[in-house]
Amino acid sequence: MPLVSVIIPVYKAEQYIEKCIESFLSQTLRDFELVLVDDGSPDRSGEICESFTADKRVKVFHKQNEGVALTREYGMNKAIGEYTIHADPDDWVEKTMLEKLYNKAKQDDADMVICDFYLETNGKVLYQHQKPTTNSTVAKDILRFNIERSLCTKLIRRECYSRYDVHFVKGFNHGEDFLVSMQLCCHPELKISYLPEAFYHYVKIFNENSITKNRENSYNKESFDYDCRYLQVLSKYIDDKEEYDYQEAVNIFRAFSYKVFTSKEFKDNFYSKRKMLYHQMGKMKGGLLYLSSLGFNWLSYPLYKIISNTKKTILNS
Repeated sequence: MPLVSVIIPVYKAEQYIEKCIESFLSQTLRDFELVLVDDGSPDRSGEICESFTADKRVKVFHKQNEGVALTREYGMNKAIGEYTIHADPDDWVEKTMLEKLYNKAKQDDADMVICDFYLETNGKVLYQHQKPTTNSTVAKDILRFNIERSLCTKLIRRECYSRYDVHFVKGFNHGEDFLVSMQLCCHPELKISYLPEAFYHYVKIFNENSITKNRENSYNKESFDYDCRYLQVLSKYIDDKEEYDYQEAVNIFRAFSYKVFTSKEFKDNFYSKRKMLYHQMGKMKGGLLYLSSLGFNWLSYPLYKIISNTKKTILNS
């Protein structure tokens, strides 16, 4: 049994996949397997993956196109390592990543080891610190982005997936790993360690086939409906109503930011939730002010009340 299984779903990644694979094959930890799952990619991605199979650590699987969630699940079913970690084909890693994460896991007898990462965008490289607190609040840390939602910065004991019956959710091909992170971290007995070093380079490009990029450029009613279904699944792992309301408000705030709704559409569909939204959006820094600036002027009154109440509190103190 290899010490680590690295799982990479591959689709239309011919421009990037070589660098990704080579960064793993140069790891200082030698005892690992690289599980490459070609999700019916129509370009040369599968062929490029096959070109690396002379290295016995590389295992390539080809399947019909089903989306990234089922592709990661397929890779998990093929993995045999003691620990697993996921990667995206357009990213790359430092050569000491697997060794240092595995050593930390064994040192602490941890089920999960979280590390920092690098964000590469527009030619700039930014060091991103994670901010985990305690095991019991890691799920909330992930919800509030104190911890990156991706599985690419988390080395996880493979047995935990079967222990907690954790699976990638069919049909959710954006944020699919976030749902898995939440399924795992909602169990307070999961032993989590943190290594304050960065190894993973999350390259936020320019891949025209990126689901995230395409959604951000064309957020619409269908995108919002997807987010609502996503939140419905996520709610199974959120036991705090206040936290759930905040996540729902974030979804609606996003829809407003991309002007998916007019104020009339919003009033018709979400009038019953207005108190929750005022409360939650009021907690977002500049949230109500920003929406007012977009033309949703009917939000100005609750914003005015919040400002007035703040002034009164200051004057009376």
